[in-house]
Amino acid sequence: MKTKLKLTINEEKSGIKRPVHFTILGFGFVPTYKKGSKNDYQLVVGEKAWKKLKEKLKNMSRKTAPVKLEDRIAKINEIQRGWLNYFRGTSITGKLRDIDGWLRI
Repeated sequence: MKTKLKLTINEEKSGIKRPVHFTILGFGFVPTYKKGSKNDYQLVVGEKAWKKLKEKLKNMSRKTAPVKLEDRIAKINEIQRGWLNYFRGTSITGKLRDIDGWLRI
């Protein structure tokens, strides 16, 4: 492929891997544990995406920032809405509860 298409290939990212061992566009995969289902995977949010969301929310919810409370709440809602729309098909209910509790403190 390298010579025929004249493309550079990243050896770290390329290859045949099990779905558990890679993320793509912020999405990851975990195996589902249901009786009788083998090699089934569930879509989840990648760890880097969670860290990035927490960092954005942390910066917006900082009390020392010179921003009005209404503007701060509007920006946090905007971040959450966009993030939830992007990761709509994933299983994230438990982690969202944790983030909600973390924001309310």
